[in-house]
Amino acid sequence: MYDELVKRLMYCRNNAAIITDEELVEIAEEAADAIEEMSREIDIDNAAMTAMDAAMPRWIPVTETENLPNGEVLALNNLKGSYGYHEYLVGYVCENRESETGFLFESDGVVLTSVTHWQPLPKPPIQPVSKTDEFGKAEQLCRRSKHKKKR
Repeated sequence: MYDELVKRLMYCRNNAAIITDEELVEIAEEAADAIEEMSREIDIDNAAMTAMDAAMPRWIPVTETENLPNGEVLALNNLKGSYGYHEYLVGYVCENRESETGFLFESDGVVLTSVTHWQPLPKPPIQPVSKTDEFGKAEQLCRRSKHKKKR
């Protein structure tokens, strides 16, 4: 649709002297409709992207302590100054009034002193039914269907 419209617009540009007013109005209306449709598609795409962005976890600076949970989080421990790298750790965060920041990050019994950002952990996956349970259920269904056929 758009390719054909572009060709017609290029034709008008290259042949302006021989294009009638009616043809020009018709092509202008098509162009306006196409631009309107593209604008709607862009709005839909933008809304979808906004929804996806909202659903994605974001790194939260530790300075935003109002949302800091007591529990496990994914923490970014910035060791770039000391060792030249960042480390991503699952750790535990809790309030600690003795700390300068008012909270404490800990992972495997080690207090993390260079945490700059954190984010909540995703929910764990739903555990599938074990293979034996699946087999047992399938076997029961097979037995039932055999019994129904015999009757």
